[in-house]
Formats: sequence, C-alpha cells, structure tokens
Amino acid sequence: MAGKGSVRGLRIIPGAKPAMCTVCALTKASRQPVPKTRSSPDNVADGICHVDLAGPIAASTNGYRYFMVAVWRDFVQTYAMKRKKAATGMVKRFLAMLERQAEVPATSLKVLRADGGTEFINKDFTKLARTQGILLQHTTPYTLFQNGVAERSIRTVTETAAAMLVDSGLPHKLWEYALQHATYIRNRIPRRGAKVTPYERIFGQRPDVGQLPIFGQAVVARVPDQLRRKKIRFLDTRGQLGAFIGCAEVIKGFYVYTKGSNRSIFTSRDVNVIDRMVFEVDPSAEDNDELDDADSDDVTDEEQQTQDDREGAFPSELAAVRRSQRIARRTIIQAEAYAVLSDVIKEPLNLAEAKRAPQWKQWQKAIDTEVKSLFDNGTFEWVTPPTGVRVLDHTL
Repeated sequence: MAGKGSVRGLRIIPGAKPAMCTVCALTKASRQPVPKTRSSPDNVADGICHVDLAGPIAASTNGYRYFMVAVWRDFVQTYAMKRKKAATGMVKRFLAMLERQAEVPATSLKVLRADGGTEFINKDFTKLARTQGILLQHTTPYTLFQNGVAERSIRTVTETAAAMLVDSGLPHKLWEYALQHATYIRNRIPRRGAKVTPYERIFGQRPDVGQLPIFGQAVVARVPDQLRRKKIRFLDTRGQLGAFIGCAEVIKGFYVYTKGSNRSIFTSRDVNVIDRMVFEVDPSAEDNDELDDADSDDVTDEEQQTQDDREGAFPSELAAVRRSQRIARRTIIQAEAYAVLSDVIKEPLNLAEAKRAPQWKQWQKAIDTEVKSLFDNGTFEWVTPPTGVRVLDHTL
C-alpha cells in the first residue's frame, strides 16, 4: 500500500521481514491442500497394503453387516463380516492368501495402512503386524485421502454391486454376493495405464472370463440324482431355475439363487445360461429388514465420519422400489458393462486433461453439443466486466 501510494503515514522498515501472527494462525487455520500425486515412490508404494472397513449395512442373507476391503498392488479382496472385531482375522486371512495362493514372499508386504477405527487399533491387530514384521501405519483422524486407495476401492465395488442389484432386480439381502462378484470383475480389468490385470499381476497368469455369466442372469442348474425323488426320478425335472449371483471361492462352481417359498442359495458346476430369459423375483416375497441399531457395534465419531459416504451405496429402500422385471438382455449387458468400466474410464477434470485422453474425439463432440445447446437456449449474456472487479476463473 505504501509503495503504490494508496495510504499516507505508513512507513516500511528496510530489511524487515513480516513475523508470524499467532492470532491470525489461530483464527485462519485451514486444511492443507490435498497432494495431487502420491508421496511414496513406486518401490515403497508396492509394499503398502491398504485396508478399510465399511458398515453397518442392512443384514445380508448370511447375517453380515460389515465388509472389509484389502488392496495390495491394485489387487482387491472384500470380506463380509458380522462384527467389526473380525477385521483382524480377515487381514490375517488376506496375508495368508497372498503367501500361499499367490506365492508372494512375506518380505514383499512391508506396511499395513488403516484408519483410526477401533477395529484397527487394538492389541490383536498390533500383535498381528508385529508378528509378521509389518509396519502398522494409521492415518490422521478425519483425513480420508491418506487412505484413499482403500476408500476409492470401497466406493468402486459398492457402486458396481449396487448397480448389479438394481439392474437384476434381485433382493437387497444378496449384497454380499454382489459385492464379491464386483470384486471378482474388478480384479480382471486392467487399470488405466497398466498392460496387465491386477489378477495377472498377483498370480502371474491371465484370467479366463470366457464362461462368466451376467450377474442376475437366468440359469438352469442340474439337480443331482441323489436329491431327486427316487420313485419318480425318471419323470421329475433334472434342473432347477435360478439366477447367477457369482463364482464360489471355496467350492468349484457358481452361486445360484432360487425363488419361491423355498428360496435358497446353492452352488453348482453344472449350470446352463438361458440367453433369452430374465430371472424374475416377486417383490412381495422379499423381506425388507431394516438395520437393527441394537445389534450393531458402537461407532465412534471418527468411524462415523469415514462411513457416511459408504452407507448410501446400498439403499435400504432398494428392495421396496421395483420396476418392470422384463428387461431385454442387451440392456442388462450394457448396464453391467457401464457399471464395471466406469472405474476404468476416468472423467477428465479440465479441457487440457480431456485433450490428452484417448476418448478426446467423444469428449469434443459432447462439448460442442453442450455449448451449442447453451447458445440455442439463450442461457447467458455477453457482458463487459466492471472496472476493478476480479472475474472468477473456470476449469476449462
């Protein structure tokens, strides 16, 4: 101000540096900007396993209300749980899977990163990390981006699972199977900039998806002779109509959901896909249970803050709101493909980023259409900015 002559009587002492104002720091404290790039180099980031927990959710078919996600080198695993305290056992299970099934050396995983939830800050969890020689790293409270890998993975699999349930019209209680199938598909899709899938990166071989049905698609599973009535075995049907809800993990086969009074879930390897048929569920036959607060674990303020954005992924009214179940098979394929690929094709944040994207021609066409619509509808006016007014910038 003194240099420009805006005021009188203000003296500037040569060589003086402005001191830190404690009052200003106290009254103007703000969050530091979120880093746009990760601070850890590739060799360090590859040794970090990210874990996080989501819930409580309305009880699934098997009574699960929570699920944990574990991410290592883009490979994701989800584990449904009835209680938050089971998180330690699930992490131990994930580490054992990497060592036994993927033959990952124990020294490859060096850091276990989690938030400050009570399920990750306890004696059992600390003992597990120390026994394995793994550094246990907790994020700063209310700073979700520090565990952004796990947070983003939770959002991706829950959104994909929710899309599958809505599109198939299957009961909401099947969310654990939809979540497992969403994770199964995610591990078999290359990440942006990667040449191989997370599955191949961990297990060293390309995944086979040639015989993978669509979630919720109508299938006929063969009924074993031992389960059919002996007296009229030759006259009885040899198959049962159901819906495909995922690939079994511990049994070599597929999960099949059947409707009717004896609704059940079973596994079968003898499954035939009915291409021209959509599995229908009677909405009135589904139980619409709400979350029982008395059965859920206590949730701290910090945990509640990290869970607010996740609980909406599986809407409680999903089972009650239904549309026509007669959906064309092409529509099912397109909807499920969009839900899966939405994590692969990232939406650019500005025009410069859009020009660098492989889909620039499509983005340019969409931009031209939108700008033309603005002109045609007269949604703005050209004006001259007043003198001394700072015009806000835009993201383009």
